[in-house]
Amino acid sequence: MLDNLHMPPQNFDLQRLLPEVRCAAEAIAKYDDFLRSMPEHSSLLSVLTNMEAVSSCHLSGLKMPLLDCLKFDADKSHSRMKPEDRNCIEAVLLYRNALPNVTISRTCPEINEKLLRDYFASLNTGQLLRIHPVTRELQTWMDFYKSTYPEPLVQIALLHVDLYKMQIAGLATGRLVRQLTVLLFWHYALVSRPAFYITPRMCADVHEYHKQVFNSYNLEGVHCFCSYFLRKCTESAEFSLNTGLQLKALYDEIYQQILNNNISTERYARQMLNFCFNKLVFNSTQFTASLDMPRSSSLRVIRHLTDAAIFTELEPGQGSRPGKYVFQRALDIAKKEVGFCADKQQD
Repeated sequence: MLDNLHMPPQNFDLQRLLPEVRCAAEAIAKYDDFLRSMPEHSSLLSVLTNMEAVSSCHLSGLKMPLLDCLKFDADKSHSRMKPEDRNCIEAVLLYRNALPNVTISRTCPEINEKLLRDYFASLNTGQLLRIHPVTRELQTWMDFYKSTYPEPLVQIALLHVDLYKMQIAGLATGRLVRQLTVLLFWHYALVSRPAFYITPRMCADVHEYHKQVFNSYNLEGVHCFCSYFLRKCTESAEFSLNTGLQLKALYDEIYQQILNNNISTERYARQMLNFCFNKLVFNSTQFTASLDMPRSSSLRVIRHLTDAAIFTELEPGQGSRPGKYVFQRALDIAKKEVGFCADKQQD
């Protein structure tokens, strides 16, 4: 059993991980080049954020398809479902809303006791996190987080797995660990925005993920977990870059389609596309509110976009209830790129 008061563990061999560090760092740098190249397409990152939220809750045993979560978010007042399904969806939305906003976040916050409490409350509908007093293990974690380590990617791997293993009442939850991991990549300047998510690739084989965590209580197990984590960083960067490029190509294609078919002007085309990529599923009232144009004009645009197969009608409007639509092609990219397994392991 390792001594949790030493980070990194005594006799930890960083050199054996350097080939995997180089691969991961190169892949992340390419993805970050993409992030830096697309300030006007920040709404595209919302698709990745939704995928991260659903994947994280799947790892926690909360299984709910992405489309069901988006449909609920588009029209909560009219959603009829079992209480357990509603609870799953609300957990996904809580996680998503707790992630840093990639369009407005400019400075990475310091991870401290207050931030841990705030994150825990936001992920657990206002429950308070109790740490009285701060344990020596947590203080060791904080000290290592603030330290300068030769390889930040290995530092993140060690911080990730060590937080999982802490026996602090109400703190060591998987969703909290994954939220903090997003911040760590940003904190150590590996990415320029808090928009690098590794959970979808871990979710592709949740059994392996938990096995790597549970086997990390000895020195060899820690080395194996770090190696696994670095491989997932490489996969995640390649996955995110591929997904982002597909979404950007779709954005550009539909933007030109809107202009070429005289569906709307350049000004409104970007407004509506940014809204659609951000929401994926929405009702007509939300769409109308997002545009600076008369309601009758925005409803006409919805009809044109539906006829052009850009939108797909999920539910027709009826009485005071607005129609519900899905941006199917963007959703198909998300569904194709991310794989969820049926594991029910709780964390």
